[in-house]
Amino acid sequence: EGHWFQIGNQQIHLILEHDQSGRAGNAGPQQNTRTHHFAFQVDDAKSAYEKAVERGIPIVSPPKSRPDGATQTFVNDPDGHIIELCSLS
Repeated sequence: EGHWFQIGNQQIHLILEHDQSGRAGNAGPQQNTRTHHFAFQVDDAKSAYEKAVERGIPIVSPPKSRPDGATQTFVNDPDGHIIELCSLS
């Protein structure tokens, strides 16, 4: 459950979590205090992932294709927040 808010090409997606819902980005047990994330649309999520690896940015989840054709990967910022990098093709 949730709501999308869009102004121009900017979107905010608010998600209502339930006890049965999974953590954002399928984070592992080490991330049990962080259940939300920021998302940024990028030109190429796989390329963004490779750059993150090269720069030593902690990876939460490698690139995965979604059923809608988008590709997403998840990383941690320096404070441990989950960031989604998503490309639409």
